[in-house]
Amino acid sequence: MQGCNYISLSSLKDRGWTESIIKKMGVEPDKEEVNPHYRCAAPMKLYDVRRIESIEATDEFRTLYNTALKRRMAAKKAADTKMQAMKDYVHSIEIKMPNLSREQVFRQAVAHYNDLWNWRGRYDKHISDYRTLDVETLERITANMIRHSMTDYDGVLERNYGRVGVEYAHEYLKNKINQMVHNTYFQDVA
Repeated sequence: MQGCNYISLSSLKDRGWTESIIKKMGVEPDKEEVNPHYRCAAPMKLYDVRRIESIEATDEFRTLYNTALKRRMAAKKAADTKMQAMKDYVHSIEIKMPNLSREQVFRQAVAHYNDLWNWRGRYDKHISDYRTLDVETLERITANMIRHSMTDYDGVLERNYGRVGVEYAHEYLKNKINQMVHNTYFQDVA
């Protein structure tokens, strides 16, 4: 366990140090100890707090720190801009429920579910009739079927894979479609 006069590398970074600052300032750890959380992990690098504080008081450190801070702020602003663009995009997507009766959509949901599990080789998951299902399960498989086979949900996520905000897009569209399915087919189902 580290003593009160030493801080870990992660604590050093919490103070605003970056790998670049550490390298440019030539700061090496003052000692290493066995990692108390993961014994097989690399040893913890520990830094003497008094030495770190004296380095942080130098003009050279302040200049490097302020430069890194400006870079972080610019990166955050860029990420925020990209996130807002993704939100604007997914909020503009028009989603329409299929023009099907409950009977039709429930039968298609069961067929979709059975096809999925047949494809996975799990014939034991087969559902013979939607009327044997509880409402929660029927709503879930109906929403899944509509989301994956009757909307561009998968296409939107695939086209935006790796982009800032795709996790938001996933959750937003999933929830929006689920709510639309509920309002269209399950609002008054007991």
